[in-house]
Amino acid sequence: MSESRPVAGRELFDLADRLLRVHGLDPGAAGRIAAAVVFGERHGHRAANELLNLIDGSGLGDLLDAYRVIDRAEATVRRDGSASVQLEPPVSEALLLGPLAEAAGRGIRRFTSSAVDGRVDALDLGIGDVEPAASAPVDLRLPAELFDELSRRAASFLVPEADIDR
Repeated sequence: MSESRPVAGRELFDLADRLLRVHGLDPGAAGRIAAAVVFGERHGHRAANELLNLIDGSGLGDLLDAYRVIDRAEATVRRDGSASVQLEPPVSEALLLGPLAEAAGRGIRRFTSSAVDGRVDALDLGIGDVEPAASAPVDLRLPAELFDELSRRAASFLVPEADIDR
């Protein structure tokens, strides 16, 4: 069995953010996905692993498209009371949980979803009660090999010297 190591949520966020920036994402998109990775890991999904799979398969654009579709659907729910969303291609559920939890905090509920092999291809959203942010376990654990791979890939993100000296 592989060794795991404790990782702070902020540390995982920073690694994912830098890795995504290395792959050309703007700070807003990188931060949104990085937050989804931390949320997914905190709730027992292999979101960091899913992130590496997306990057290796050039699926970052598909994930960002899915986020935009969900954002538009939230506006439709506010106007019409409900919305159905089709995600093509299907997107990793581990990386959708964070944005869906954020929407729940604004009163948008996921009523049903269609998923095959951990990939969501359809969502039905509607008005629901505002759900408070779910409490998360304090400690995260990642397989050591996964953490090392994230660190290795994120290392080529250059940090301005002024930020290092703070």
